[in-house]
Amino acid sequence: MNCARVPLSTLQRRKDEGGWDLIHLKAKCLALLLHRTWQQSQNPETLTAAWLNRWCITDQRPNAPHRGGIPAVLDYLRRIHIEYAYVTPHDPTATQRTNKRRLYTTMHTMMRRESGNQDIRIVRQRPDINWKAVWRNLHNAPVPEKYKSEWYKAIHDTHTRPTPQDPTIPHKQVPKLPRT
Repeated sequence: MNCARVPLSTLQRRKDEGGWDLIHLKAKCLALLLHRTWQQSQNPETLTAAWLNRWCITDQRPNAPHRGGIPAVLDYLRRIHIEYAYVTPHDPTATQRTNKRRLYTTMHTMMRRESGNQDIRIVRQRPDINWKAVWRNLHNAPVPEKYKSEWYKAIHDTHTRPTPQDPTIPHKQVPKLPRT
């Protein structure tokens, strides 16, 4: 299988940003953990609900004041306590799927911002091209997905390959070997 050499973070971008809208696994796992923890907190008979109530984690707070009081063994509760500060409260009128999607979107957005949400390489190299139109045309073309992926690869290969006339790209100096 021959695939494009682009960072995974590029493929996880939305399609209108030049990605393939692949799932960000870490954000998805964290969203599912938060959702499951919320479900557990609704049943007062569970041990998780007792722990969450003990450290006041079930409420949304602007910061995590009692994080140090949570034992290190329960590190996942520490993480939940931190993340709940950024998540809007559970909406009882929405479906579970909608609430999970909202959690995922929030976690994915936060993780992208942490890593520095910058333009992908080809967009930085060729700002004169209307990339939104390129991505829209690429994903809306009535052709099989295998051709779309080949086009995607060709776009990245074409625009990321250094050209000799580009003065902004430093060329490698080949060291001269001593003659013996």
